This record gives sequence, structure tokens and C-alpha cells, in this order.
Amino acid sequence: MLTRRLFYSAVVILCFKLPTVWADTYTLIGNWGQNKAALQYADANYQERELGAFCRSAGTEFSVFHINWMRGFFDGKNNPGIDFANHCQWPTNKFSSDYPQSSNGFSLLNCPGIGFDITYCQSLGKKVVLTVSPMDNLSKLGADPNSVAAELWNFFLGGVNSGVQRPFGTAVLDGINFYLAVGETDPTIYTRIIRQLRVLASADSSRSYTISLTVQCTLPDTNVGPRDGYVLSAIPEQIDYLVLWTMSGCGWGTASNQFSTALTTWANFSASTAVKALYLAVPGWYQASWVEGSTLDSIPAAEVISTAAKTIANLGGTKLKGLLVQDVSFNYLYRPCKNDQTISYAALMKKALEGTAVTCDVADGVPYNPKTADLDYSNGGTTTGGSSSSGGTGSSSGGTSGGSSGTQGGIGNSSSCNNPSSPEYGRCSAAELQRRRPTTWVGIACAMIALAIVFTF
Repeated sequence: MLTRRLFYSAVVILCFKLPTVWADTYTLIGNWGQNKAALQYADANYQERELGAFCRSAGTEFSVFHINWMRGFFDGKNNPGIDFANHCQWPTNKFSSDYPQSSNGFSLLNCPGIGFDITYCQSLGKKVVLTVSPMDNLSKLGADPNSVAAELWNFFLGGVNSGVQRPFGTAVLDGINFYLAVGETDPTIYTRIIRQLRVLASADSSRSYTISLTVQCTLPDTNVGPRDGYVLSAIPEQIDYLVLWTMSGCGWGTASNQFSTALTTWANFSASTAVKALYLAVPGWYQASWVEGSTLDSIPAAEVISTAAKTIANLGGTKLKGLLVQDVSFNYLYRPCKNDQTISYAALMKKALEGTAVTCDVADGVPYNPKTADLDYSNGGTTTGGSSSSGGTGSSSGGTSGGSSGTQGGIGNSSSCNNPSSPEYGRCSAAELQRRRPTTWVGIACAMIALAIVFTF
């Protein structure tokens, strides 16, 4: 009888959520817009899909998206220069035939498809934030902080009626993430920019805007401090969250405990200031070595389950609220559990952090590779329409026909709608997904075991 009890108890633990000593839930932020997978795969089927696809199905584990990025404040017309890789690019998406190209290669672009997807994602409860990582040295250029703040407000945030050429049309982003990797002659200029942004945001009662900072491994950060006059010393209460970028020399596999030192240092700083939250940026790629990263950056899936999640949760402290995954094009392809290919790498990290029971077969240590696996990555389904410059199609069956972006339409009778890992899955109509949704046999089995336990005892 004792052996039977132990057996039933073990099965129930595997079926239901394990208790955890960490936070109940963690938020995932996804970096979108740079199509990093294109550096690894020439085949477009493996590359980053439109933003709306990640909000609908291909990345539903993400609550927030950082779209990357704005690269300069002053293009050839003193407008902000943006870069969204293949999603919206020069010269296809320039505002007019005579619009001048910026000397640094980044100019204002007309991206209606991205604008549509921003609004669509927000309708699903997602937050969409613009990452600003300028190549400009504003203080050296003599830029006025109030004018810079007004530029961000008018082009991307609440200044819809300002009369400027907004790259995303009437779509209003939920905030700004400053990733200041280029040194400023006087970094205190960003203290003044953020103060003015808060003034502008406070006058808009239609929504709550976030302002966040991405910081490097070492504290103080070169551009945001904490140092006298710098953002994190002068106005920490105006910062909603920090993102610790571990791909700057303190990755999981680095020597001398650099990862744990960086996370502990920034967690302690966050806990001692008015900064509201801390997020940890981790790689989403599925190869230890890739064309734009160090072998020391990535966290193998087996280590996520065995040690990394617990280490991150413990070192991150009470203000650690989640992870930022760089980037979603890789996360979409990375299915680390051979026994359950619906679980992405980011989803596995989230489950492990939250102490959720999950069975993941990564025993051979070889990350999932779509080139050799048997998942359906074909462009199945009949699609027509699609007029957006950012690409995409509508649907001739099962969804909304036509569409101004790749996520507006849907796929009807496509085998891809059976497969969450298919590139076409994000455009399957809600009705089609519901019809094709498989019965959750694991849940039924767990329920039957629970009943057996009741009748046995």
C-alpha cells in the first residue's frame, strides 16, 4: 500500500504545478525587429516573422516586445533614423522618392505594416516598446534635451497630431527603452531628456508610458550611472525597469563568476533604489556558437532546468520580474524539448523560473535544429492579397481576406495549422486553430489518476 501511495504521489507531482519559493509569475520581454536568424539561415522560412505573428501564436509567452530600433536622432532631415532589418528598409520604405539618406545609413522610414501590428498586439494585451540606441553623441552636437524628448514623443508616442511623418502612422507605442551603448560627452543629457519625456507623458491620460534602461555588466554603467547627475542617481524613480544585458561580457558561461557577480550587483542596486523592476537579458539562440555571439553567452536547455533558473531567481532578488530574450527570431526556432516541440526556449525558461513541472528530453545535449528535424516549415495554405510594404499576405479561406500586413489575414485549410512551430501557424485563423486543437490527453490522464487515488484511499 505504501509503494502504491508513493507511485501515485510521484505521478501527480509530474502532472501539476510544483510549489516554488520564487515569484509566482515572471514576465518575458522579446526583442523583435533585427531578424538575427537571417545571419544563420538564408532560407526565409527560418527567419523572423512579422511582429503580429508573435503576438498571436508564435510567441505568446511574451507579454512585452522591445522593437529594435531607433539608431539616430538626426537623419538627412533632422528626423529620427530607424532600422528594422527586412521588415522595413531603405529605400523601399522611404517616405518620398527625394527623401535624403542619412550619412550614417539610418533614416526615417514609412512602416505601416509594423504600425498595424503594434496596434494589433496591443489589442491582445501586449505592450510594445521602442528601443532607442543612438549612434549620435547628443551633447557633442549641442542638442537641446527638450527638443529631443519632443522628437521621441511626436514621432513614436502620444504626439499623433503633431503633424510629423510618423513611421508607424497613428500607432502609439507604450514606451521607450534606452540602450545607450555609444559614449556621450555628457551623459547627464539623458537625465534631462527623460525628465521632459515624463512631463509630456503626464499630460496624456489615455495610457501609461514606460521608460526603461538597458545596462551593461559593470556597475556603474558608463552612460546611465549611478553617478552624480546621471539618470540612475538623479531620477531613479522615473525608471520603470532595468534590463541587464549579459551579452556584454557577463554571460552564463563566463569565468570567475562574472554572471553571478553582475546579476547580484544590479539586483542589490535595484533593491536599494526607486527603480521598480529588473529584467535579465539572455540569448535566445540555439547554438553555443553563432555568427554574432560568444559561446559563453548562451545557457544550454539542460542547465536551464538543472541549475540556471534557480540561480537566476535566487540572485535576482525581489525586483527581478522576468527575462528579456535576444531575439525572438531564434526563440521561435529553438524547440529544446524533443518530446514536446511546442515548448520554445523562452517558454522553458519561464516554466523553470516559476517552478512549473515540465518534462523536457534534452538528454543528448543537441539543441533542436529545424534543418534536420521533421517539423513542417513549408509555406502551406492558400493565401492571397497583402498590400503592406512590410510584407505579408491575407487569406482566401479561414480568415480575414486581404489585409495591410502579414498578420491581418489568416490561413484556412492548411496542415500548418496543426503545428505551432510552423512559420504559417501565426496566420491561422482563431476558428481554424480552435477546430484543429488536439485533445489534451495529459490532462485527461492526470484527472483519471486523481480519481484513482480518491477511490484507492
